[in-house]
Amino acid sequence: MGTFERLRKRAGLFIMILIGLAIISFILNDFWSPSNGPQPDETELAIINGEPMLKLEFDQKVEEQVQLSEASGQKVTEEQREEIRLKVWENMVKQSLTKESFEELGIDVSEIELNYLITSENPHPMIIQYFGEAYSPQYVGQYLSFLKEEVPNEPEDRKVQRETEKQKWLFFTNQLVEEQKMGKYLTLVKKGLHISTFETTRQAEEKNNMINLKFFGEPYNNISDSAVTVTEAEIKKYYDENSFKYYRPYNERDIKYIVFDVIPSEQDIKATKEAITSWKEEFTESTDDAVTVNRYNPSDLQFTKTFYKQGEYPSPIDTFLFSGTKGQVFGPYEDRGAYVIAKISDIRDLPDTVKARHILVQDQSWELMEAKADSLLDLINNKKADFAAIAQQNSADEMTKMDGGNLGWITMNYIPSLAQMINNQISFVQPLVDSIFFGKPGTIIKVKTQIGIHIVEIQEKGKPVKKVLPAFLINPIVPGEETTEIAYQEANMFAGKNSTESKFDKTVAELGKDIRFKGNITETTKVIEGLEPGINQPREIVRWAFSENVSKGSISPVFEMKYKFIIAKLDAVREEGIQPLEEIKKDIEFRAKMEVKAKMLLDKFNKAIALGGTMEEIADTLNLTVNVAENVTLANGMIQGMNRELDVLAKSFNIAPDKMSKPIKGTNGVYVIQVTGKTTSPQAKPETEKVVIASENDRKVDQFLIEALKKAAEIKDYRIKYY
Repeated sequence: MGTFERLRKRAGLFIMILIGLAIISFILNDFWSPSNGPQPDETELAIINGEPMLKLEFDQKVEEQVQLSEASGQKVTEEQREEIRLKVWENMVKQSLTKESFEELGIDVSEIELNYLITSENPHPMIIQYFGEAYSPQYVGQYLSFLKEEVPNEPEDRKVQRETEKQKWLFFTNQLVEEQKMGKYLTLVKKGLHISTFETTRQAEEKNNMINLKFFGEPYNNISDSAVTVTEAEIKKYYDENSFKYYRPYNERDIKYIVFDVIPSEQDIKATKEAITSWKEEFTESTDDAVTVNRYNPSDLQFTKTFYKQGEYPSPIDTFLFSGTKGQVFGPYEDRGAYVIAKISDIRDLPDTVKARHILVQDQSWELMEAKADSLLDLINNKKADFAAIAQQNSADEMTKMDGGNLGWITMNYIPSLAQMINNQISFVQPLVDSIFFGKPGTIIKVKTQIGIHIVEIQEKGKPVKKVLPAFLINPIVPGEETTEIAYQEANMFAGKNSTESKFDKTVAELGKDIRFKGNITETTKVIEGLEPGINQPREIVRWAFSENVSKGSISPVFEMKYKFIIAKLDAVREEGIQPLEEIKKDIEFRAKMEVKAKMLLDKFNKAIALGGTMEEIADTLNLTVNVAENVTLANGMIQGMNRELDVLAKSFNIAPDKMSKPIKGTNGVYVIQVTGKTTSPQAKPETEKVVIASENDRKVDQFLIEALKKAAEIKDYRIKYY
């Protein structure tokens, strides 16, 4: 039930008039009041380097992709829609960031070039990916002819199919053009990266120059934190010198929240049972159980055509299914939060597996597919052509064609060779499965499915056993309007009486309510653990947390989720930028203590060295062990037996042979090094390293260029207002 509906029911016309006047007042006040500063236009989703990204254009692109995704017959979920939004956002940002460069550099794709990318013997990889297993230059030509073809008095379904394909192709070719332009841009950047002789020589030397050494060291964690104290001045000094390391790239919020669960009442339970009982007669008399089930059941509990053997269902349902007769019903009974009526929809003696082979016919229209399938069927049945040879020459199923169309031993729920093609959705080829399992061995028949027309031969069947096809009417027990209203009243009363942080905390403690925490929320956070998407998404809470008029300690209005009402408190606000000392003081104090520990160990090592002696004698005085490392190179980035210590490694190559170094401060401890030998291997050569560096540069351009452009750009992102 919506908020305005509740207001209408509780307060009637008077309150609605007041609300109307308030809205008008707000609009007029906004109209006549001077601007408080630049505000984002309501039609703008973002502003990138001063250029607006319009919400209308963004939504249109999202809907285009949604429609294309749903053209296969699968409904796009909210999660999938969110993935599409993110993909469209990334593409539009990329286009906005590169548009000016493309124009300045003259980067474009001509019609001639686009045609070459599509139709040549060496097409763009996206073309091969688009057509998949069906790809060949000939097939591409046929497909393009199909798109351009104009047929008088064309059947409506054929016309719709052509228009759908045209839209898909237009969308795809636009993507292909953008991809080609981006490829040219990346190539120009890569070609502009000069590799100097100094770089190639240095990298070769880092691989070729090797040292053998011995060392001892002591880690900082050998000194207990409790044995070290740091002053506020030392903490502040470390923070000032290292604050750049603590840059937060985005705004963050923490919330604490309480949940008012909406639990179905006894009346709700009774109403649920009465409702499903009223469907029982229709279900009993139904001759098409799938239609009845799909009309009454929730969308995620639709009819599935699956036969079961005895013992595959828990008792007492299994007992009913295998002792009853076809058409018999049982229930309603309560099961896992719902009332259920079970029906024996069909009883058959069926094998667990059947061996079969098929020829899959696909073409631009069902008429062409029918004609081709009839021709192939005639060759096999009347002209005794070899099935396997026909499959190898004509089947569109690339997984099986070279094996003569062999599907192997399949079950009613799984056809391994078709799993990828049908995205594991057996319903896509349900007629094929039915024909194979219900037909007789040795028969060859034609079957139409969602992916094409099959010529199928049933070869062998396993031993048949009694199987039952159950159908279930399911009515989940959920809270009714009255129950929901009572829970809302409770939550709303709490929110009204506890609108400040102190009152909220005190009342929560008094009531003993469980308070939950969600930290590190960003503007793109989509999920709050434990809160399912409902009438409003958890995004509403995120949107509230980032609202301009909300500050630390603010208490939210009541948020309605699926069978829950939520009230949140904004517990922490962290803005983009260098984190304040107060937020990271524990970590800064830890790092400052590491600095003190380093000084302590440096003093300890210097005193021991001042007493004289060999490395082994000094290490023995310090109760430390001398370690040996051989064939150490800068390229490896490691000294065997030591944690990753890049500074220590670099300084090791500047130590004269057979001379003991001064104590070296590392990331994890203090070390003393003695180089025992230096050698050079001629394996790495500058000209070879040039190729290696160029390859690494290319990888970095591909991976990081767009991110670098984003960082350099001024992007004002207003998506949180809408999604």
